[in-house]
Amino acid sequence: MTTFPQIAAQPYGWPYDGAIDPARTALVCIDWQTDFCGKGGYVDTMGYDLNLTRAGLEPTQRVLAAMRSAGFHIIHTREGSRSVPASVTRARAAASSCAANPGGTSSPRCTRSTVR
Repeated sequence: MTTFPQIAAQPYGWPYDGAIDPARTALVCIDWQTDFCGKGGYVDTMGYDLNLTRAGLEPTQRVLAAMRSAGFHIIHTREGSRSVPASVTRARAAASSCAANPGGTSSPRCTRSTVR
């Protein structure tokens, strides 16, 4: 068991009892994938500044290393959809500027990297 100092928070300090048991605790990393953080991914293709999404990579790498060395479970998730157009919701299509082409098979503004 690893013990960390309490951090003042409301409604109670974190972690609640000051102990984090690697057998009962996991670090969950959500959507750290090329589509959101890498060259040629969705965010890059849409023209957004990758520095904004990449800012958390180095701190996250430090946390991952510390958690792994302490024996914690690490869980990574990723955005993804089936390769059939029916799996792309209207909201997803509109957000990706792909309303006329769900699934992004030819639109340069809609990536296929999240298709599983």
